Amino acid sequence: MGDEALILSTTQATLIDHINSFLGLDKWQLHGVGFQPGILLCMLCIVLWTLCVYKEFRLIFTQGEIALSVPRASRTTIYRNRFRSLSRGRLFMLLTIHLARAGIASILLVAGILWLARTTSIQDLMLNAVALNAILDVDEFLFVGMTPAKIQEALRKLKPMRVDYSHTRSQFESVVHFGALVVVVLLSYFLLLVPLQQDMLSVKREMCYGNQTFVVSHNTDTQRTIGLVTVLSRDIGNDSISEIAVRAHKATSPETTPDAFSTYISFAPDIDAFQERRSRTMREEASAYPFCVEARLLNTSGDLYGDASLLPLATQLVNTAAATVGRDGATTCQEMK
Repeated sequence: MGDEALILSTTQATLIDHINSFLGLDKWQLHGVGFQPGILLCMLCIVLWTLCVYKEFRLIFTQGEIALSVPRASRTTIYRNRFRSLSRGRLFMLLTIHLARAGIASILLVAGILWLARTTSIQDLMLNAVALNAILDVDEFLFVGMTPAKIQEALRKLKPMRVDYSHTRSQFESVVHFGALVVVVLLSYFLLLVPLQQDMLSVKREMCYGNQTFVVSHNTDTQRTIGLVTVLSRDIGNDSISEIAVRAHKATSPETTPDAFSTYISFAPDIDAFQERRSRTMREEASAYPFCVEARLLNTSGDLYGDASLLPLATQLVNTAAATVGRDGATTCQEMK
């Protein structure tokens, strides 16, 4: 049956891996470093998203200015594919739409920055940045897909309208846009990304700092907590028998080694047999195989030597015994002494 602790540990390991990748930390580093790939990439994505929204703001402002420059009249008239007059009702509707677009763009700007600043995976950060950029094109998709073709053709035939830009106005707008971009980026960094970095470091310190070379279990009868000191790291050849068995079995597959069998794992035919074998005592295990494996199966003079049906059993028992006493590769009882 599944072990819920494995699910929890996998989630924690994935979280630590994301933190290390995002902050550019090594496995045992618990303090921030100068170059942080995730922070840098997040800043670039925020700048890109801010520029996309600013482009929308500029388009809204320009279209509103053009609408206000058209002469007002009781009716809207078009002459030679150019607006000669615009009714007050249509002008009010256009300005209302522009205000709504500006409000939606403002909300998207804030929501997009918050979304990007709270993304802790570099892969997800790239996907989120691309997804945000597509949101601003929804109105164009709706226009192309839902507006009648006759209206689209009529709009394409309209001649463009000019907007007069003086040198002073052009320079002023550029300065305002640049200043607004700098303010948004700095606020995003100090109010969102710096706290995110501190939270990530705090999470890693909480999960990876201090003495971790022990395991504990609670005895429900005596109400005592029992501990066991473990090795400093599992990366120095102190793998458990189960880890050795899994690693050995992963190296084989029906495609690469079609006739191979597991050299450590005894696979049960069904769930009932699995439960019975995993809870079997040593006495029950010995009674299941009441003979000397080495003498009868592995020795060339044994009566069961060469029996293909018993070869997996002999290999699994010998390899497990050798791994238990720390003599990996031993094939006889003499080598295990």
